Amino acid sequence: MMRKNNPFLLISVILILSSVFTEANAQGLGGLLKKAKSTVEKIDKTVSKNSNATESQAPVSQDNNFIGIPGTEISVMNPIARYIDVVPVGLFAYSENENFGKAYLVLRVTNFTEKESVFFGSSVQNKKMLAVDPLGNVLNVDAGGGYRMDCPSDITVNVVLDQPALHFENVARNIAVMPMVKIGVNIDASRQGNLTFKNVPVFWDQSPE
Repeated sequence: MMRKNNPFLLISVILILSSVFTEANAQGLGGLLKKAKSTVEKIDKTVSKNSNATESQAPVSQDNNFIGIPGTEISVMNPIARYIDVVPVGLFAYSENENFGKAYLVLRVTNFTEKESVFFGSSVQNKKMLAVDPLGNVLNVDAGGGYRMDCPSDITVNVVLDQPALHFENVARNIAVMPMVKIGVNIDASRQGNLTFKNVPVFWDQSPE
């Protein structure tokens, strides 16, 4: 049995093809490709913009006992963070020979209490001020105690612990980062503790600004 063609279907196909060729003739093939390229570029820019926004809004986790410092690998364990904020600027070291030198700690401190001075060093809760280098060597300071430094309330100050008794000795000249530094902080008898800094930068033969 012979199949008959549907005249309405043929007319519809002809009209669609006619529309396509008319647009192609009006704009040219190059025009259509240019339009498609422009659309893709707009989509690409939108995706890129959204990706950047998502990355910049990534949260930074922190609490009173552990503070991750953005932009560096330094971290601070501070059991008395409600009373005082202490962040290491770094260890400033000076060469004694081509292999070793001495180093002292510089801190940024904000005291939230009414006290005007704070004790830094060893013997806080019977713990030593010490550092551990990348090879696992424990570096103790000579002093059994420490020093009380001016720290006015509610303002950030630099605390430079460059007293000879608080210097770390026999620091290898090739150390750029000290994996761990511990120091005692005593505001008064009821507000004291031992802080731990990790990945503290070492600045050789420089002075703190």
